[in-house]
Amino acid sequence: MALVSNGFSGFGYIIGILVEKPEIAAVVTPLAIVPTFLVSGFFVNQDQVPWFLSWIKLFAIVKYAY
Repeated sequence: MALVSNGFSGFGYIIGILVEKPEIAAVVTPLAIVPTFLVSGFFVNQDQVPWFLSWIKLFAIVKYAY
């Protein structure tokens, strides 16, 4: 869990660097994190993820902890 926490902190740092305003970052962050939850195997079986979303699996931090 500590590694997942560090991974999401890094994810937040990346979004913070890419977005100038905190209000926009608060909107962009869930848009970037929710797809990684969907393909990580926590909500949907990884075999059922469509082929065009399979590249997101590489960035799914939760997949490695799950």
